[in-house]
Amino acid sequence: MSSEIFKVGLSLRSRSLGRAIRTASTRRTIIHPEAIGIVAMAMAGERTGIWGMSIGKIRRGTSKTLIVGDARDHLEQAEMWIKISETLSSAGDEPQIVFSNRQSAKLLTESASRFRYNKNPLVSEAAETVWWCCTRREMAGSHSSVVLTDAICEQYAIGEDGCTTDDLRVALAWVESSGAEDLEENMNRRLEEFSDPKTSLEFDEELWPSVDRRDSERKSRRLLNSESTSEEDMVRAKKDIALQAKNRASVVKKSLTKPLEHAWKRLVVASKVVEDKSLPYLEHMEKFCEADKKSWQREISRREKGYSIARRDSTRAAVVGMAEAGVAAELWEGALVWGDEAARVEALCGGAASRGTVMNSNLDGLSIIVKSGIVKTRLGDSRILTIDGLGEITVEITDVSTEGDNVLIEVEWSGMNIVEDGAEATLWPLRPDFSHRYLGWLSGRIGSKHWVLGDKNGVLPTERKSLSGNIEDPLALALGLKGKIKP
Repeated sequence: MSSEIFKVGLSLRSRSLGRAIRTASTRRTIIHPEAIGIVAMAMAGERTGIWGMSIGKIRRGTSKTLIVGDARDHLEQAEMWIKISETLSSAGDEPQIVFSNRQSAKLLTESASRFRYNKNPLVSEAAETVWWCCTRREMAGSHSSVVLTDAICEQYAIGEDGCTTDDLRVALAWVESSGAEDLEENMNRRLEEFSDPKTSLEFDEELWPSVDRRDSERKSRRLLNSESTSEEDMVRAKKDIALQAKNRASVVKKSLTKPLEHAWKRLVVASKVVEDKSLPYLEHMEKFCEADKKSWQREISRREKGYSIARRDSTRAAVVGMAEAGVAAELWEGALVWGDEAARVEALCGGAASRGTVMNSNLDGLSIIVKSGIVKTRLGDSRILTIDGLGEITVEITDVSTEGDNVLIEVEWSGMNIVEDGAEATLWPLRPDFSHRYLGWLSGRIGSKHWVLGDKNGVLPTERKSLSGNIEDPLALALGLKGKIKP
């Protein structure tokens, strides 16, 4: 895809400089004043067992460390959720959770899914809150949960691949480096720190012999379950089991406290990087925050009315959710295109916007011939047409066809003047309209033709086979951002 080539171009430029380069002219992520940061660690190989975590308010910069002796003990995990609930209850009218990376967010999401049906109301409500924040993140433009590695990579191009940049240490090393000279030293210093959220196998192998007392504990548990065990042996066995649990907790706490503190400091620093005060917020950000707030109010209303949590969405709930997600995606795309210079360039690369030359102009409309790049549009779509000297014109796509290596797009308008053939024209997505009704939007989408299907015999290609050397070349566009985006 050409939009991917555009990102590769930015990444190559970053690598040549030895530092991260800004790729956004606006801040696209909001971190609320009452945002709660969570850094969690799990044993290697465990999906939902949390060994320890640091949790606290981002703005305060301090956290509370919670550690259990055995990450596989359901009761210890439930007790941890009770302690989490104390902090989550102070999240305010619009809860927001900040995670260090995708793995940490996934770990908390899976743990929340496991405990949201717990009989203890403190456990279930805390897990529900985390579950809501994490699943709401799937909505475009939502900031109910923030993954800092993703947020940083939205604002910066980093000379690493997508897998590596999910390590917050690596992302911060690139952002804090001033050039190729100190990048290696900065990176090595960062990588010496303990990683999160998974502990390493080497760490587990070193720690576990000090923690595991399974042989002794199994013997004590067998005594408890045996009918022939004397009362004295029963008392001794209970004491031994309690002692083993205490020993485990002590050893784990000693080993994990410092790494969790380091991880928390990284989370606070990364939050400041994302909240870069030198950039203005993306336009319409308050609208997306308002959508999050309304969704949270619906969640609170559901709880207050005592409705149970459905383990599976009803058909109606699923349809409404799909429509809401579709509307959010279109609104976010429109907000980016019209509010951020870098997003406009990427839209041209990825086909969300198309640039070409005018031909066959008349009072009813005109045709635009696109000679390079990807074209993604459907019959009946509405677009905003921009031509020098005419401003913005809302048009409807009436035909899409191919002529050799070119794509011909015909648009229709009303009451306009004739445009001179050969003029440069660009078709952009519509500006965001927050008055959409979800089900109405969905009905319209179901009735629309898929963008690759037309009434003509020719089928619109999903991707152009070649790129010309003009400004539509994604690599040239990426390099062209150098003078437009602040360093």
